[in-house]
Amino acid sequence: MVEADELLEIEEPKYDYQVTNFQLITGTPIPPIEKLKSLSDKQFEECVNEWAVGYLKNRYNKVFKSGGSGDMGRDVIGYYNYGEDKDKLIWDNYQCKHYKSPLNPSDIWVEIGKLCYYTYIKKYTIPNKYYFFCPYGVSTTLHDLLNNKEEFKETFIQNWDKHCRNKITKKRVIELDESLLNHINNINFDIFTYLDPNEFIEQHRKTPYFSFRFGGGLQKPRPIPKSPPDNINDNELVYTKKLFEAYQDSTGKEIKNEKDLSFFPKLNNHFQRQRIHFYEAESLKRFERDTLPPNINAFDQLKEELYFSVIDTHENYYENGFERVKAVTEKARMITLTSNNPLSSVLTKNDQHGICHHLSNEGKLDWVNVDD
Repeated sequence: MVEADELLEIEEPKYDYQVTNFQLITGTPIPPIEKLKSLSDKQFEECVNEWAVGYLKNRYNKVFKSGGSGDMGRDVIGYYNYGEDKDKLIWDNYQCKHYKSPLNPSDIWVEIGKLCYYTYIKKYTIPNKYYFFCPYGVSTTLHDLLNNKEEFKETFIQNWDKHCRNKITKKRVIELDESLLNHINNINFDIFTYLDPNEFIEQHRKTPYFSFRFGGGLQKPRPIPKSPPDNINDNELVYTKKLFEAYQDSTGKEIKNEKDLSFFPKLNNHFQRQRIHFYEAESLKRFERDTLPPNINAFDQLKEELYFSVIDTHENYYENGFERVKAVTEKARMITLTSNNPLSSVLTKNDQHGICHHLSNEGKLDWVNVDD
């Protein structure tokens, strides 16, 4: 029975931070390490694949994932010099275990046994490093063994019959005979280590998939857009030609290029601003490519939304094409595009202005000869 002096009054919860509307909708943010631990088998496999594609591929010459039960102790493989003589390959192995508790020595003996056996029969070479990875990390016992390589090797050999002899392959029993034992003793067990879950998260953070897996918004700041090059590039030929047509429609004078435009200072200034805005939108497109996963198509979604927002303005009657350009780009700057787009937090009015010229480049917006 609880004594009276042990009873505590229930106090009102107190928060030492400002609660936002976003938090009221989504709840308290869950740290990435906790999300990693909560992944299902399928989600964990997807997460590892994202990390391999987005991080490891930038570290190695070639990255592969072994499939099925015949991986021979290899899971994710990173080659430093893929394509050379297979006997000279330098590679790292990542053995990823989706366990709900820290890895213990008994969890990895068979994996080490596979490596020892298959390198013994020359199925592949000994890796440069062999990493174990589990969302819960490794146990204290395994951590201590990995930091004492001689004891680690001795303990592994002692556990051969229990964990390796009948489990390396279903086709046969693998006896630890003198020849195989000599091979094991010649392996430098310094190759075995583990990838800490927090380190995995930081590596995953460098991929374009992190925000979609763990949340937290865009992980990289958007770079300052570059100024347009002095000369018109090939990717500008369509929209700039249409602008020259609009200026010509306005002045009644032949304007085919920038040289012709130099006689009209205000129009020339307008043209230079349009190039700036085009490249600002181009930088947003490039930012999506460098920051978000492929096939998200956030920039294309912005273009489509902006197109339907300005098309009625575009189809109005105007005295000339230049008036249409100004009306459509002004409308583009005034609208507020959806906040659900992944790029909405870095989108600017200049981007929206520049997207009009991307649409012009694609033949979706013209400035002269528009059917009334």
